[in-house]
Amino acid sequence: MSLAYFAKGLPVLYLTYGLMFGLGSSLNTIPGQASTAEHFVKKRSTSIGVILLGTGVGTLVWPILIEYLLEEYLYQGTFLICGAISFNLLVAASLFRNFKKRPPLDSCVAETSNNVETSASASKPPSCFARIQNSIKNSWRV
Repeated sequence: MSLAYFAKGLPVLYLTYGLMFGLGSSLNTIPGQASTAEHFVKKRSTSIGVILLGTGVGTLVWPILIEYLLEEYLYQGTFLICGAISFNLLVAASLFRNFKKRPPLDSCVAETSNNVETSASASKPPSCFARIQNSIKNSWRV
């Protein structure tokens, strides 16, 4: 959004503010909801509701803030300030992590390189592919 400061015409403004900021905001919205839904299992609907409430409040306050900034700093200063505010989304997006334990991938490689045959009567540990499938199924369980 700060790149809109350098816009000398409408096509550059459309590209910097419209396309780049719109794409960046949309790429932040879905992971935010998904990671919230993953971490709050019991109160999932409430947590997603709070996220959507924050989005709505931001949508309500943002035009009022922009109108004030346009009166004080003109459009170039407004874009710089709004870009600085939006830059804080990078800090929030860096916190989107999956904290669940998954089997390490190198254990799968070690399994495939092991050429030891086991007897049919002995219980075989699940293959690497089966463990990955189970971890995916378990991560989606409510």
